[in-house]
Amino acid sequence: MNNKLFFIKEAIKVGWEKAKQNIGPFFLILLASWIISGIISAFSESHDERSALRSLVALVGWIVGVFIQLGMTRVILKVLDGGKPAASDFSFNADQFGRFLLGTILGGVIIVVGLILLIIPGIILSIRLQFMPYLIVEKNMNPFDAMKRSWAISRNQTWNLFVFSIVCGLVALLGFIALFIGLIWAIPTIMIAAAFVYRKLESAAGSEVVPVESRAV
Repeated sequence: MNNKLFFIKEAIKVGWEKAKQNIGPFFLILLASWIISGIISAFSESHDERSALRSLVALVGWIVGVFIQLGMTRVILKVLDGGKPAASDFSFNADQFGRFLLGTILGGVIIVVGLILLIIPGIILSIRLQFMPYLIVEKNMNPFDAMKRSWAISRNQTWNLFVFSIVCGLVALLGFIALFIGLIWAIPTIMIAAAFVYRKLESAAGSEVVPVESRAV
């Protein structure tokens, strides 16, 4: 029985077209994020690896990275709806940032534990929980409800999502081979495609939030 709720080719096509329409703004956003990351990394590397200051700079760099990821999530959802990226998409909202930061930490810990115990559970967890950031941003959910909802909407889609992640990896590889210009196109293409898949699954699931413990992979 075919239970696919989205088609990979369609998702990549939408990602490609939306990225193409907004390549200028995405170029500026990615360039700015790489410059910021480079400055923080260079400052960190200039100190002894056992230095408390280096650890502090690394922590600040990670938090800045989470903030950029939050802004990019806003941008991607906006672009998917036909909007244009703007500087205001990276405005600071303490409540939303707190939820996003906590969600990033919790999701990372859960996936790492899954990978340590057995690799396959870690992969499944990463696939099933990947929509948590969108739900925190778009639905204003707390991280725990967002995890449950991500798990619910991805039910019976694990294999299709796994294949989708492989295709996205190949797109990223092609972008890397094409060096800088290729990545400028590949990264937003993948992110928009993932958001498209999220919207498809969220729409198909409707308003019912299915408890995690009652659903099989």
